[in-house]
Amino acid sequence: MHIVTLVMGGKSYSHMKKSSTSKWRAMLTSLDMHFSDYDITLHTSQEAYAFLQEKWLRHLPIYAVQYHAIFLSEDEDVIGHSVLAFGNDVEDLLSMQDLLVMTCYGNAAAVIIAHDHVNGRISPCSYDSMLNFKLQVGLGMMDSCLRDHLLICDDGYYSFDDSGLIHS
Repeated sequence: MHIVTLVMGGKSYSHMKKSSTSKWRAMLTSLDMHFSDYDITLHTSQEAYAFLQEKWLRHLPIYAVQYHAIFLSEDEDVIGHSVLAFGNDVEDLLSMQDLLVMTCYGNAAAVIIAHDHVNGRISPCSYDSMLNFKLQVGLGMMDSCLRDHLLICDDGYYSFDDSGLIHS
């Protein structure tokens, strides 16, 4: 059981979530989106990758996957960032419900999702493609959009948007 807490504008919103756990699986217990702290606009995948390099959790074990979200305004200004999850249970790690709630609370027009590939391969696997589709559909139903989906590796990154796999 995980408790996810959103802290926005001084108010806290919490809910409990059932999930399978493993040794390194953990959810961040708070999200603090500072709307005025970011003075950056992201137009390209390269800019998003550079932004994420400063936010990446380097202290995790090398086999622990981490999921990050960058929340954007209509003008592609960064209005928030969150480490959505980290752990080693890749296919059960990311909660679409939590992402959609955060997008709603943040009033984000677009979201960039990023996660690492601990196997070192920079190309997407079938799970990445399925996740990309689910993200586009889910965010689209919220009148938001998936701006990009980045796979982060030691050798660089892969952008679904640059590869033409993000549909507006």
